[in-house]
Amino acid sequence: MRKGRVRAFFPLLAAFAILAAYGLLPTAVWGAAVVPSAPISGGYAHALALLPDGTVRAWGYNAYGQLGDGTTENRTSPVAVKDLADVVQVAAGDMHSVALKKDGTVWVWGDNRFGELGTDAKTSSPVPLRLEGLDRVVSVAAGYGYSLAVREDGTAWAWGSNEFGQLGAGLPAGNAFLFKPVQVKDLTDVVQVAAGISHGNGVHSLALKRDGTVWAWGWNRFGQLGDGTKENRTSPVAVKDLTDVVQVAAGDVHSLALKRDGTVWAWGDNAFGQLGDGTREARPTPVQVKNLSRVVAVAAGYGTSYALTEDGAVWAWGYNAYGQLGDGTTENRALPVRVQCRTPAQAVAAGDNFAFAVLRDGSVRAWGANTFGQLGDPKAGNSTAKPVAVAGLQLAAAPTEGKSSEGKPEEKPASGAAEAGAPSATTGVGAAPKAPSKGSIPRTGEWLTAGLLALAGLAAVGAGVAVLVRRRPPSEENGSNQSAA
Repeated sequence: MRKGRVRAFFPLLAAFAILAAYGLLPTAVWGAAVVPSAPISGGYAHALALLPDGTVRAWGYNAYGQLGDGTTENRTSPVAVKDLADVVQVAAGDMHSVALKKDGTVWVWGDNRFGELGTDAKTSSPVPLRLEGLDRVVSVAAGYGYSLAVREDGTAWAWGSNEFGQLGAGLPAGNAFLFKPVQVKDLTDVVQVAAGISHGNGVHSLALKRDGTVWAWGWNRFGQLGDGTKENRTSPVAVKDLTDVVQVAAGDVHSLALKRDGTVWAWGDNAFGQLGDGTREARPTPVQVKNLSRVVAVAAGYGTSYALTEDGAVWAWGYNAYGQLGDGTTENRALPVRVQCRTPAQAVAAGDNFAFAVLRDGSVRAWGANTFGQLGDPKAGNSTAKPVAVAGLQLAAAPTEGKSSEGKPEEKPASGAAEAGAPSATTGVGAAPKAPSKGSIPRTGEWLTAGLLALAGLAAVGAGVAVLVRRRPPSEENGSNQSAA
């Protein structure tokens, strides 16, 4: 190959490097860079929902004021959370609630026995209070007596109960409460966090980094940290053999991860079949959930797991004593079964022993335990194994486009994958991303830069092609000499 032809390939290589670095070349992926949070969240026995106008509704158990309506009365249908607007994400903890506002501030209410509200008063609040000492937040999570947050700089923060090291601050286990937010130790480039729940067990936490790896800390008796051991950890450790992840979910003593290729992976306790591998064996490292593909979102509860597939179907497996798998039975399942939702869903969320599906028309279905009215249906009784409508609740509908084969408007999953980071205060929260995604820009502010680089890359491609065209083919240039030889 002549020097001129070698030089001609340099612009081409540079162009493709630029385009690939910014995700502007097609890639064989199914999901988004990061799955946006669902507009609904379940706790021990209460639920929160984010309305399209930025206000919040709550219902269920309210002994600690976790519904935020200024009372401690249980509610069997949604009520407005007081004095709260411009919200972009909600998270229901065990007995407390968390909301993230558009301005990056965090608001908390409900139980404060473990410092969940960020004060040492240990006094619950039936109305939202601003969390002091933390701003510029882009994502939140709430668990058993504690909460987690991600700031826009990619650091993770935690406050509340730390009995098992679930705050990740590196403090000795048993350092019971931290009333002010502390930074999770040695963890950067975080895009999502998940906080575990508890049924008399310990608690663990998960974090998803921008590079698609997963980190875990806290209680680890059943291997729910996924590091191949059963040792508790007070600071983050990497989950083994797990990459290209776009969402994580923490249950009681098990964990879930959704990979970009649409597969689901699980680890930890498996007494009820919640790992979905067809066995009841605990796993200290991730195993693939069987019979499940093209998944766009996951959720986890007490011994239960949930997945939303691209076609809008909701799947569940694990513990089912209260009908929380939604398959019309109370039988535990070690493999995924389909929830009996006739209408396609755009988001899924799990509480302790109950779950929700946000349908594509914005209405909400609930199933499972209902002892305190957490299903939002006054007529549902103590539990139901089939989905029921949450009374009077209307969330954002998924966009629709095109026509079905029957000529009717065809509904599709909510479009718009989150950019390669946690849902920000400007992008808000959403439902499952439409798949497949063909790359994403690393940060919102880099759209202009990426566009200019793309143009430069295309120009370089054109220059390389022009150089090649000007070069005569080797057969014509050297043919006579070769013949003479």
